[in-house]
Amino acid sequence: MTEPPPQDPASSASKVKTTRYSAPALEKGLQILELLADQESGLSQNQIAQQLGRSVNEIFRMLNCLEQFGYIYRQRPEDLYYLTLKLFELGHHQPPLKRLLMAAQQPMRKLVNQIRSSCHLTVLHNNQMMVVARQD
Repeated sequence: MTEPPPQDPASSASKVKTTRYSAPALEKGLQILELLADQESGLSQNQIAQQLGRSVNEIFRMLNCLEQFGYIYRQRPEDLYYLTLKLFELGHHQPPLKRLLMAAQQPMRKLVNQIRSSCHLTVLHNNQMMVVARQD
């Protein structure tokens, strides 16, 4: 029995099921977003290109587009790129989450008043608890 060839862990394509159709530019943009999401500090254009196995010119165009749409920002003078909260904001505009937040708001306030402590509403995502609302 032969083992499959190792996949590049930095490549988002290795995490996603291969399909018959592809959108290379979109895939590059998503790879950049996922890479930046895993970083505690920002990355330079060269670091992003190197970690994704892409040319600096390819990455330059993608970074400009992502920055223009507000998904990332560049901190100067170091020229390091970071994620913004735009994806977080988009997720909170999603109708099912909006309904959950609206339904939870009053009971959370009531609980906070009773226990005199903050209250967090969490959802399970990828086997981790993610806070989606907080009431003080």
